Amino acid sequence: MAQRLPDSPAEAPRFADERDQFLHDNLARLVAGLTGFAGPQGRIAEVERRRDWAATIVRRTVEDHEALWNRARTELEGDERFAGFELRPQVGLVPLGPDPDTGLQEFAHLRTGEVPVRRADGRIEFSERTGLVFVLLPGGRVRVGAQAADPDGPNYDPEAEPIEGPVHEVALAPFFLSKYEMSQAQWERFTGSNPSLYKAGTIAGGAPMTPANPVEAVSWDDGQSVLGRLGLLLPTEAQWEYACRAGTDTPWPTGEDRKSLAGYANISDERTWKAGYLPRGAAYEKDFVDDYACHAPVEALLPNRFGLHQMIGNVAEWCREDVTGYDVAPREGDGLRPPVRTTRIRAMRGGAYAGNASIGRVALRARAPAHFRSSSLGLRPSRAVD
Repeated sequence: MAQRLPDSPAEAPRFADERDQFLHDNLARLVAGLTGFAGPQGRIAEVERRRDWAATIVRRTVEDHEALWNRARTELEGDERFAGFELRPQVGLVPLGPDPDTGLQEFAHLRTGEVPVRRADGRIEFSERTGLVFVLLPGGRVRVGAQAADPDGPNYDPEAEPIEGPVHEVALAPFFLSKYEMSQAQWERFTGSNPSLYKAGTIAGGAPMTPANPVEAVSWDDGQSVLGRLGLLLPTEAQWEYACRAGTDTPWPTGEDRKSLAGYANISDERTWKAGYLPRGAAYEKDFVDDYACHAPVEALLPNRFGLHQMIGNVAEWCREDVTGYDVAPREGDGLRPPVRTTRIRAMRGGAYAGNASIGRVALRARAPAHFRSSSLGLRPSRAVD
């Protein structure tokens, strides 16, 4: 009978006989595979959970909330931003009513957590148990891109790069976009795991990370897979930029001056630099303070004019497509541009806590391989209107 060598760790047994080692290693892989298939977080359990969910989802989100859906539809009929648009009940969502500042209708995504309540001031009470909250955006013919040639022209940005232009119109249909970046708790509730480097319960930059901090170290492939199982999407670049601008045409949604981001964005400042989260020689905002060296909870800072939090900074956000030239015509409805290359390079937007204000300009188009992961890269789900 083979014996474990005396100096071998218990969690990784080694055998003196190569045949026994071969048998052990293959059996270990077989057991791991079976656990992944039939275990409590395995494929069979997931299929059963999805089956059980599907059996009740219409009742729980549509039939039990008929009055709320009727109210949302009536209120949208009186909103000129949605002229000609008819909202039907959306399976999986529960109406929360309009945001008190923007008047835009908001909806809870039941599969990713609890339905939040509104405080006395009408704003959402966000907690680690809260599911995704979607804002219904009106769409229309919108301008995207930036240009540095004409200060009096549309979307002028003195730092605009050639790939960010020309400024052009895109036809967007109404769509849902998450009010917040996806949190670690929301991701973990659905997947059973948390890929983040700065996980809830750890300390980063002197501050405790919480379940309400954004999920990060998520690749584009990860995002596509998980969101697809939830019936969700990554936003297109056009949808993302339109949502971030929220009716503005300045370099940042808060104005022409980078200091206008104070209170709205978590970007690299002296605190980030001192914490060692910046590459050597990287620029940071020396006259800017946002109180966070690492990423902040997804609801921590002020929202833009569409009620969307932290579109700039915190973590960069994956978009659906490749960074193609703007000479490639976008698809009407969602603005998706067909790929012109076979490479798997994907767009990401918004900058991050480890990037300065220039990296967080609305029109800046960053890119990375679809398998890339970073502690400063997460996602903001979108959903098409059924």
